[in-house]
Amino acid sequence: MESIANNKKIVQVLNFLAIKEGGQIGKLKAMKLVWLADRLHLRKYLRTITHDSYFAMKNGPVPSRTKDIAEGNEFVDEQIKSYRDSYIELDSKNPIIISKKEVDTMKFSDSDEEILTEIYNQFGHYSSTQLVTLSHKFPEWKKYQSNNKKSRIPIKDIEFFENPINNSISIFHESDELLELGKDIYLENQAISNAIFG
Repeated sequence: MESIANNKKIVQVLNFLAIKEGGQIGKLKAMKLVWLADRLHLRKYLRTITHDSYFAMKNGPVPSRTKDIAEGNEFVDEQIKSYRDSYIELDSKNPIIISKKEVDTMKFSDSDEEILTEIYNQFGHYSSTQLVTLSHKFPEWKKYQSNNKKSRIPIKDIEFFENPINNSISIFHESDELLELGKDIYLENQAISNAIFG
């Protein structure tokens, strides 16, 4: 699902994380924190924050549209580039996202801000390398590991309902019963949405 509103929200998510990090954040670290926030938000509130599409790649799960926006590549239209550039700066020499002004929190729901804060509080002290290592303990990345001939493999949102392989990541451990209930409601909502909007 891609829209101007979603793209603007992605810009604000990157801005939020840069500010949390003291004004700037490495792109790889930002990608991993966005993934963790989307993953947790889906499990708690049955939707991701960014509505992004995910791929399993060498360095773990990657939010595709967020990566495009953070890298300033040609897939981003001029309207979003202009909006992005008013809030964050992309360092041309280093893979860094720099905040230019305060977050427009009107782009967030209460739950968006809650989960972004929770994820940063829990994982913000990790380095990008540590976050990549952490991401390799999650089932949505394991299929990349088992088929490493491809540069990227699509991840379905429903896979975020699976628990990580490492039991020490308590924030992502729920009972099988609760996860199955969440999955069932999520799939039912998706079916209704597809029936209405095609």
